[in-house]
Amino acid sequence: MAKQNKNKAKAAKQKAYRLQAAATFASPLPATAAQDGEDAELGIDPEDLEIAVNVLSTLVDEPEALTNQRYKKLKSAGWDLAKVLQEQGAAAGHAGVSIHSKISHLLSLSLYRQALVHLFDIYINKTPTKLGSLQRWVRECDATSRPGKTLTAGEEEERNIVLKCLDMVLRVCGGGEQSISEKLVEDLEEKDGKKGVVRRMKVWNVRDELDVSGAQKLQDEMPLWDLIQKGFEADTKSTVPSFYAIQKTPGHLRRPPNVYDSTVFASTTPSPIPFPVCARPAFAVSHPAIPSLKMLANILPPSTCERIISTANTLGWEADQAAGGSAVDKTSVLAHNVVWLADEDFVGELFDRIKPFVQEQVGGGKVRAINRRFRVYRYGPKQVYRPHIDGAWPAAGVDKDTGEYLHDSSPENDPLWSRFTLLIYLNSDINNTAAAPSVPGATTFFLPSPDSIGTLLSFRIAPVQGAVLVFPHGDARGSLLHEGSPVGDGGWKVVIRTDLLYEAEGFGEFAPGKSKKRKLVSGGGAGDGITKIAKIVSEDAAGHAEQMGEVIVPVAVGAQHAGDGVEGIGG
Repeated sequence: MAKQNKNKAKAAKQKAYRLQAAATFASPLPATAAQDGEDAELGIDPEDLEIAVNVLSTLVDEPEALTNQRYKKLKSAGWDLAKVLQEQGAAAGHAGVSIHSKISHLLSLSLYRQALVHLFDIYINKTPTKLGSLQRWVRECDATSRPGKTLTAGEEEERNIVLKCLDMVLRVCGGGEQSISEKLVEDLEEKDGKKGVVRRMKVWNVRDELDVSGAQKLQDEMPLWDLIQKGFEADTKSTVPSFYAIQKTPGHLRRPPNVYDSTVFASTTPSPIPFPVCARPAFAVSHPAIPSLKMLANILPPSTCERIISTANTLGWEADQAAGGSAVDKTSVLAHNVVWLADEDFVGELFDRIKPFVQEQVGGGKVRAINRRFRVYRYGPKQVYRPHIDGAWPAAGVDKDTGEYLHDSSPENDPLWSRFTLLIYLNSDINNTAAAPSVPGATTFFLPSPDSIGTLLSFRIAPVQGAVLVFPHGDARGSLLHEGSPVGDGGWKVVIRTDLLYEAEGFGEFAPGKSKKRKLVSGGGAGDGITKIAKIVSEDAAGHAEQMGEVIVPVAVGAQHAGDGVEGIGG
């Protein structure tokens, strides 16, 4: 009886509130909502319920808003509600979403603690995980280095949770936890007394290693900081003899959408960039703790590094900033870039120089070439490429008959696909100021600790001008997590990211896709009598077409195949 009287009192109170609300608002609540006895018993006001429904509906339509910190409590409560709904669905015999989808969703909402529980689950159960999931999870774990920034206790705790998520992602995907012994970790670890989620290893500087051994010698290096600074100060775009824009993609048509347009430059003549032999012979040095990581020294002479930077300065560096989605709220500030479709002569010479030092076969496919799509990146103050896994690429090129840019130029019966990253350092005089980081512009790799779940090992690599860092990508097992670490205030670093291509037959999941074809259609724009603008249209098997960008092609070009695949992640 007491409970019944209490419920009646609640109902009366809710009724009085509804009457007051009806007098206040022009649009009263429906009678069915106002008479809901269960809501009254729970103490949930119908108007509050309607507001909650409206808020949730708005966020469903605009999911990007959930990345804002103001919704942190709402996301946590929403997660609890989602668990209840899932349990009710399971009880009713409905199948739930996959655990991989749950992890992706939780990470996209920055609910790292909840995601960590599921990551541990699939780690313990050895649940197979694909490379796409690995890359997506790593992107959502925004663990960018922030030198000079003092974190609050709460920020430090949150960052540690993110790092633990990264550690578990690597363990789930077999990220090398058996490749290094604890004894080797103890030998390599910096003895600075600091202990935390990340254990920092000594810097790997090939110069120091060679000074001790005396076996090989590095070529002399050329200071290029002034040239890079000059390009930053000028910040102009101009023409370069023998170079032209072979493709332009508006920012909103890039995948994912970007604030800025993207241009691919090619050359009209062979070898516009001189590529003489280096003063000293090339050689390879393997990393002491990561067997799949090596540095190839004396590959590009300093004069070639200088010419590439000078050409990029004139063509004009393009900014890179996500236009929407969760990437907008990440702390990573992407480097400016120039995309250069290197000529066959240059790429052929580069391949000849590195071929003796690279893996001859991967998965039965032989090494065949280097991707002509060179992404030249300029890192300046506050520009950091957050920890990431490099994406695999097809063989970019030019249609020999039409002159159009091909995202994938390899024939269907002989596909090529990348399996190793080639990271080419163009300068090493990165930052000589007193406030420079201990290793300005390092490339930092992360491996899970062999003896402690929740702990990462960081390995910093010091850049060497004209050297090429080689490491694997394109597979869920063995791809290396790495970061383009800060150059510091007053610092500049320029690198080239390209790829080592292998025969792709038998690669399965990561072979070049065949579900979509790209072709050219007339753009309707006036040309200069020699070239014209054409639209790149992506067409699926059902004939549905979507514009992907624009290219500059010879006037005689008709609709031609323009390659498969989608834009990958710059390294």
